[in-house]
Amino acid sequence: MSVSLRETYHARVLIVDGNPLVASLHAAYVDATEGFAACGVASAAPAALALARLRQADLVLLDLDLAEAPSLVRDLRPLPVLGVAAGPCLRDLAPVYGEVRSVLLKPFSFAALRDRLEAHRRDGGAWH
Repeated sequence: MSVSLRETYHARVLIVDGNPLVASLHAAYVDATEGFAACGVASAAPAALALARLRQADLVLLDLDLAEAPSLVRDLRPLPVLGVAAGPCLRDLAPVYGEVRSVLLKPFSFAALRDRLEAHRRDGGAWH
């Protein structure tokens, strides 16, 4: 009997965003996507690093607008990072572009995040 990746894939996604309302919305989007579950929410680097380890995150949805985002991306290695960012800050993100495989511009829809998560699944669970 064959079992498809779609039936067996389950990824724990850590949400890192400085805005609690936005973080809650992103967690709800993740939870609404088949095969993915939010495993925690953090608003700053120390909590994000601790939760990534404690909750055994498979993927991080990271607000690249956080001042500590460049160092956090490096500290989270080897976890794949899906970045989210407001358009005006994109010019300041050059230091993390080599580390983040995908960036969604805020505000984004559930469908946009779902599509990125499903692409992650199709790629075997890793962008790196």
